[in-house]
Amino acid sequence: MRSCTPFHENWFFQKCPAALPDPAAWAGGAAVTLPHTWYADGDYYRGDALYQKKFTLPLKAGQHAFLRFHGVDKVCHVYLNGRKIGAHAGAYTVFAVELTGALQPGENLLSVAVNNETGETVSPLSGDFTCFGGIHRKVELIVTGEAHFPLLYWGAPGVELRAQMQGETGVLLAAVPASESEPLPAGLTVRYTVADDAGQAVAAADAAPGETARLELPAAHRWDGLRDPYLYTVTAEL
Repeated sequence: MRSCTPFHENWFFQKCPAALPDPAAWAGGAAVTLPHTWYADGDYYRGDALYQKKFTLPLKAGQHAFLRFHGVDKVCHVYLNGRKIGAHAGAYTVFAVELTGALQPGENLLSVAVNNETGETVSPLSGDFTCFGGIHRKVELIVTGEAHFPLLYWGAPGVELRAQMQGETGVLLAAVPASESEPLPAGLTVRYTVADDAGQAVAAADAAPGETARLELPAAHRWDGLRDPYLYTVTAEL
């Protein structure tokens, strides 16, 4: 089973205009709660900053732990107990890092070094997007079992869904992408189920990880904005 909890409390923050501190050492700073930005009217700082958090996370045998960041502005490097476990470029895109291999018994130190300086290779470059700087969207702690959907695949839930209409029939193509970093044990099957807005199953199909399942909904109920915001729900189970 997968658990997903907010990871927003008990963070500490500091701007680092001269140099970033050692991510393996506690640097202190001001207490903040995520989501957080260091932007303030009259103080548009662009440069390096550091977020840190101490936490404990005892895992059971076979469990894996991940952090999913929904937005860090603009470039970041993530360290756990001084070990670099991931990096990301792009202020408004989701990404995930795995904690499992760098966790230690007792207290752990998580450090996220962030930079929001102007550049020509990392979005946003211009336009209506702002570069306020910070971990400005939510962060989730996800704990899974040994077999789990590939959470490091572009920060996505680990399942790809493509929907289309063929006449009046709704067609859903569902797949679990293959992942070299998070391989699934051989012999597993993924069960995909589509439920209507009342929670009743209306279609189901099985497929091996990496293969595409096809589910059809005859006379599919179309979503129509505020006039008829009808939604189906798709569940994927290993």
